[in-house]
Amino acid sequence: MTKQQSLSPELKTTNGTKFKPHLAAVTLVEAAYRGDDEAAERWGVTTRTIMNWRARLDDDVEFSAIFAHKKEQFEAGWRDELGLALRAGIDFLKRAAQEADPRKADVIFSVAGAVKILADVNASMDILDARLAEYNRQTRETDRALAAEAEGTADTGIPRA
Repeated sequence: MTKQQSLSPELKTTNGTKFKPHLAAVTLVEAAYRGDDEAAERWGVTTRTIMNWRARLDDDVEFSAIFAHKKEQFEAGWRDELGLALRAGIDFLKRAAQEADPRKADVIFSVAGAVKILADVNASMDILDARLAEYNRQTRETDRALAAEAEGTADTGIPRA
């Protein structure tokens, strides 16, 4: 059984294809972090399919919940690892700063540099969180418009002549 086959039950879509919400959610999570092209290649779908799935998030409550859960799981994994690594580094720096001779210029320089790096990491995490939230919102709006256009409808939902 492949990774894709084991992920979800299949649901019929309006065009007769099978929609696999768990596969779609995992693919969308990966696309958010690695890009549509890489995720599409890894999961055996097209980038167009990824755009359609992303657009579907706004309309399909169940799919949106599955996506949110998969995203939370993915983020929890790397955040846990990152958190542990940062804590170990901070503990080391704290011990080193406490044991070092504060009268030495190189110690002062090193501790100041470490504090700056930690502050930069904290600021970067805040900026990334804000940018990802905005990116996800904008990407979904764009994908919805492209999906509507591909189906031959204008913003009004009326088929084009």
